[in-house]
Amino acid sequence: MPLSDETKDRYNAVLGIAKAVFSVGWIPFIIYVGYKNSTPQPSLIKLVKINVPCQTQTDHLSLRLITPLA
Repeated sequence: MPLSDETKDRYNAVLGIAKAVFSVGWIPFIIYVGYKNSTPQPSLIKLVKINVPCQTQTDHLSLRLITPLA
């Protein structure tokens, strides 16, 4: 039984959304599973906070806004 054009369009839309959700959510899911299954569980604050030598607090803030690794 052939599919109608409307059914094909809906199928392609759902497949596109599922692909985007999978692409965006895969790495955070793996990180979450790693945190939940590790012993002892690390603190998220220690992961987020990265010490960067800078002269002032505003330098540190501007560096964090420019580079994702700062």
